[in-house]
Amino acid sequence: MPALLTENGFIDTAEDAKKLKDPTFIEKIARGHVNGLVKAFKLTQKSKSSSIFLIRVKAQSLYYYNKPDWNAKAGTVHKGDVFTVVQTLTVNGSKMYKLKSGLYMTANTSYVEVIKK
Repeated sequence: MPALLTENGFIDTAEDAKKLKDPTFIEKIARGHVNGLVKAFKLTQKSKSSSIFLIRVKAQSLYYYNKPDWNAKAGTVHKGDVFTVVQTLTVNGSKMYKLKSGLYMTANTSYVEVIKK
């Protein structure tokens, strides 16, 4: 089976360790991996959904939910965490995002920001 091994920096150097804590840098690494895999394995995109985008948590901590119900709190996420949104819903009059993981989070711009459409 074909495989790839990548090195994205070394946490034993202060400069690399700082970069590896930066969500923007991590996103660039992830995009680079995707682009490299596409090229190496000659992959093609089946379909593109313009409704998929990334969000970043702005609040110090924020609840996520295991279903589209404001009472279904499942845990918390933290400032700087990044998630892939696959759907936007309205729940009891407020917007909520369905995440790629199947979990849900508020779409309130006081708590999250869109970083990549």
